[in-house]
Amino acid sequence: MKLVLLLCVFTCCILTSTWCLPTSRIIGGESVARGDYPWVTLVEAFNGGQVISYCGGSLISSSFVLTAAQCIEGADKARIWLGAYNISNPLEFSRVRLNATSFYTHPDYNNAFYDNDIALIRLPRTVSSSPYISPATLPTQEIADLDLEGIYGTMLGWGFISQNYNKMHDVLMKSPNRVIAPSTCETRYGAGWMSPNKYCVETAGGRGPCFGDSGGALMAHNEDGSPVVFAIFSFLDTDSCIQGIPVGYTKVGAYLDWIKGIAGV
Repeated sequence: MKLVLLLCVFTCCILTSTWCLPTSRIIGGESVARGDYPWVTLVEAFNGGQVISYCGGSLISSSFVLTAAQCIEGADKARIWLGAYNISNPLEFSRVRLNATSFYTHPDYNNAFYDNDIALIRLPRTVSSSPYISPATLPTQEIADLDLEGIYGTMLGWGFISQNYNKMHDVLMKSPNRVIAPSTCETRYGAGWMSPNKYCVETAGGRGPCFGDSGGALMAHNEDGSPVVFAIFSFLDTDSCIQGIPVGYTKVGAYLDWIKGIAGV
C-alpha cells in the first residue's frame, strides 16, 4: 500500500518520569486551515472537579477517541473538545465539547517507562461527521508492519511560541518531523527504553512537541487521502523542547486487536 506520511500531535502528559513534565505544547511551526485535521481532539482530564491534564487525542470512530494512557491516569472525567481550531475563542462555531467517564487504559501500561502508553475514551454519545469533526482510521496490519525509519511527517498542535513557555498559539499549528532509529532515543533515555512498540522521532530545527503534547497522533495518509493514526505521542526529555532531543511515540499497529476488542474498529 502506498502511503503519504504525516506526523501529527496535540497532547499533554501526567508524568511520573524524569523524562517528561506536564502542560506541554508544540514549539515552532506554521498555522493550518480550519478543518484540515478534523480528527484532532483536546482531552481535558479531571479528578474531583480539578483539571489534572490537557492532552491530545484522535477521533477514530463516532464513539471513541484514541489517546495516551498517561493522559487519563487518575481521571474520573474527561472533557473532549471536538472540532477545535482557535482555542482562545469560547464561541468557536465548529467546536463541540462532551464529558466522558468511560476510559480504557491498556492493562500493561507502565508509567515509569511509558510502555503500552495507549488508551481509549468512549464518548457519551455518537457524533455526526462534519467538515470540522470526522474520524481518522487505524492502520492495517500491512501499514503496521512497515519500516518507517527516515519518513518525514507533519506535527500538529497549539504549542508555545518560544522556549519561554509564556505564550501559546491560538490556532492549530504544524511542523515537519522525521522518524529516526530507535537507537537514537536509547542513547538519550537509556538502554532498553525503546521496546518494539515505540517509535523514535527527531525534533531538529527547534520544531517539535513540548510539555503537554502527549496522546496526539503520528499520521499517515492512504492513497485516497484518508488519514491513518499509526502512532501517538508518549514521552520527551525535560532538558529542552528546542534542542533537537528525540521524542517517543507508541505504535498503534501493535495494539490493533486490543483496540478492536473495545471500540470495534
